[in-house]
Amino acid sequence: MSGMGNKTKKLLILAANAESISIVKTAQQMGIYTIVTDQIDGSPAKEAADQYFDVDGKDIGTLEKLVERESVDGILVGCADSLVPSYVSLCRRTSRPCYIPEHALGFFTDKTVFKRICREAGIPVIQSFFEGARYEEVPADALVFPVIVKPAVGRGGKGLSLCRENADLKEAFLKAKRYADNGEVIIEEYFDGDDVTANFLFYNGEPYLIGLMDRAVLKKEGNVSAVTYGGVHPSRYAEAFMADWYEKFYRMLKGVGIRNGLLNMQMFVKDGNFYPYDPDGVLNAELSGPVYPEIYQTDIMRHLIEFALTGDMNLKTVPKEGGRIPDNRTAASIWIILNPGKIRSLQGREALDDNPYVLSYVWRLKEGAEVTEEMAQTEKATLARIWIAAENKRQLQEQAAVIRAGIRALDEYGNDLVYR
Repeated sequence: MSGMGNKTKKLLILAANAESISIVKTAQQMGIYTIVTDQIDGSPAKEAADQYFDVDGKDIGTLEKLVERESVDGILVGCADSLVPSYVSLCRRTSRPCYIPEHALGFFTDKTVFKRICREAGIPVIQSFFEGARYEEVPADALVFPVIVKPAVGRGGKGLSLCRENADLKEAFLKAKRYADNGEVIIEEYFDGDDVTANFLFYNGEPYLIGLMDRAVLKKEGNVSAVTYGGVHPSRYAEAFMADWYEKFYRMLKGVGIRNGLLNMQMFVKDGNFYPYDPDGVLNAELSGPVYPEIYQTDIMRHLIEFALTGDMNLKTVPKEGGRIPDNRTAASIWIILNPGKIRSLQGREALDDNPYVLSYVWRLKEGAEVTEEMAQTEKATLARIWIAAENKRQLQEQAAVIRAGIRALDEYGNDLVYR
């Protein structure tokens, strides 16, 4: 790794889930000693890392002592957006480089702050009917059902409810309040539209739009929290976004004050308008996968690892902008989701290794694992994530269908648990 001398650097990664394995492996390929932490016994990335500790990512005091005791050179938050506040706090307390400045934390974690900043930039947001801590102050007569009830400050989709009538409102409000870090709840319009994710990379204060993906989701009945079913790069809305919306987003993000780092912005598209609704600043499953280094030709993981250890992202050239993929290629992520049941046997994984369209994959569940009713159609029911590339979208769709058809997860009665 350039500019780092002969000493082996140590990188602490907050999160040890399967999606964080790629961060571990990339760092190891760069000659870096990796340490992962979380409180879950047997987390997948612990096996891949050079060292691990069973420490909760929110236990800042213990983590601070670990950083000093193990002579950790840099810290990264893994694929776990709920740990962003911990990451910011730990970096500040240990004087390690942090790509999310403390003054920008509210943009990522507080939905009220996020919406205010969007409105000030002239960017539309989903209508809010109420923001506050007291149920007695909710203007029930002014609500237009169905509505979404969620914590004002919270991550990971916890505490969200879809309410179709007034009778369900109080229970949903109290649930959201339990998960709200600041005790406040937002009640907003239930909004549906095409789902798009925009990915920005910040370098020396400049935000670069490096990718736009169309996102297909599954929503469990009665639950607003959606799980990704698949994604396609580039988005069919890329040209429209660049022509009509890019300048507004650029000015807004420039004003947030991030010098170096990343931003993932989930947005609804409806009637030609883009409605951002969920920002995060972590190397999520998409960014830690192979699409960006291999297809967009921007290796975000390596740049953030460089930054964590040196305070410099070490970009030799600025990224290609506008969500454009060179050479007219296209790519997709395929999520294999399971219905409830216990996995007795798995089929189709070997075929992925021999498929020339497959870039890479992450296998999350093993034989013997059980998907409960509560897990169904949530991220916890994900068997695998697979990334593929092709010359055009028709070829991409054909290969995605072949791959989905070839993967089976059979229960003890021979039933296939894969959600089709």
